[in-house]
Amino acid sequence: MADDQPDAFISYSSKDREWAEKLCSDLKSKGFVPYLDRDRLVAGDIWPKKLYKALKQSRHLIVLWSENASKSDWVHQEYYRFDQIQQDLEKNGRTITILLENTKLPYTSIEVIKDLQKKGAYAEGFATLDENLWQEVMMQVEEALKADDSSMPISLGIITTTKERLAKINPDEGPEYGIASLNSLLNSLKLGTIDNLLQYYGETRKDWKPFGGSTGKNIMTIMNDLRDEINLKNKDDKFRWEPINEIFWSILPEDQTKVEREAEKILPPESDPKGLSVVVIDPISFYDRLVENRFNSYIYRGLSNSKCLIMILPPFPIPKPNSGLREFLRYRLTQVYNHFFLYAERSTAAANLNLYISEDLDIKRFLLWALKSQIQLKETMKSSSPFTNFGQERKP
Repeated sequence: MADDQPDAFISYSSKDREWAEKLCSDLKSKGFVPYLDRDRLVAGDIWPKKLYKALKQSRHLIVLWSENASKSDWVHQEYYRFDQIQQDLEKNGRTITILLENTKLPYTSIEVIKDLQKKGAYAEGFATLDENLWQEVMMQVEEALKADDSSMPISLGIITTTKERLAKINPDEGPEYGIASLNSLLNSLKLGTIDNLLQYYGETRKDWKPFGGSTGKNIMTIMNDLRDEINLKNKDDKFRWEPINEIFWSILPEDQTKVEREAEKILPPESDPKGLSVVVIDPISFYDRLVENRFNSYIYRGLSNSKCLIMILPPFPIPKPNSGLREFLRYRLTQVYNHFFLYAERSTAAANLNLYISEDLDIKRFLLWALKSQIQLKETMKSSSPFTNFGQERKP
């Protein structure tokens, strides 16, 4: 995208500059081209002319709305002029308002994101901003900017529970089939009690913090960060997450058709060349009977679907010996490290590699997978080649 064609013009009061700079920085990290006046206005520029040009070239307008913004003539002018430009040029640019505090909006026909205002984040101050809350806002901004996005959609299923449901589980009672109680499991993993565990869950399933909360990020922030990192390297082949709807967890009889429809999103047809889904599983959440039911009824089918990527994330931080070995590989065995962790960037045939072998069962699994792949490859070559084994020509 040309530098003079911003995806979004950021309108804000100078008193809210920290918020505007963070918005601008995060938009850039996601591959967008934002316009922030201080980034491009230099000494000698004529402000109204320069700003009007930027507004005219920008696809969308993002307004950081606060009491300060409501008193800013610049913010009002930028909104008014952007609206006029869209009408005059018959364009369909969106005006997206991020509501920072409970201040009356003078414009009603605009898209409003209220998460920061509802949580009181602006009143608490920029320095105490919850990164996960901010990423929830950014996700909505991104969805609005990409409403006509042509990137490849990948269904995302987050299989976990909520803080409210987890708190209702009796931690001393094991499942009917003899598995240890939740407290027994947590004790064996040295994770304390269920009270320690609750801090890693929230109101929604997207609030779940895997890895024992060691990253400070919830699952959606983690997945969005990874998506952005991959997309920045593959600008011509981008993808976006499409999380399954919360209706998937409904237990109401009248919602069962909708539940089935959501389940189908994470089971793409094998014949679809672009079909792909990712299922992220929290193993602790299987103490929640609803999670166990949904897995057995729907997610289990994904085990036989090659288009479905299933990941089980640990409820504990990466053990220090593991992270230490990984750092050693990164700096002393760089080729091995890159070969494994940057698998998708390989441009030539390469050996298969497994760095996560912790017991003989892992060796067995890897060998069986390799042997099966080799047998399948041979069968494919036999059926597609005009020659049989040892180069003998196949007889008609």
